[in-house]
Amino acid sequence: MKQSYLIPNFNFNPSEEVLAIIRQFAYTFRPMEVDGQYEPFSLN
Repeated sequence: MKQSYLIPNFNFNPSEEVLAIIRQFAYTFRPMEVDGQYEPFSLN
């Protein structure tokens, strides 16, 4: 039996300003393993 998934149909076209915020977040935060769990760590 074939399994099907419900995938919402939406158009996601963020502006360049939103992409810049996402890039800044991605550059400054890294995961760090603490006691076997990952915690966010800021490079700033």
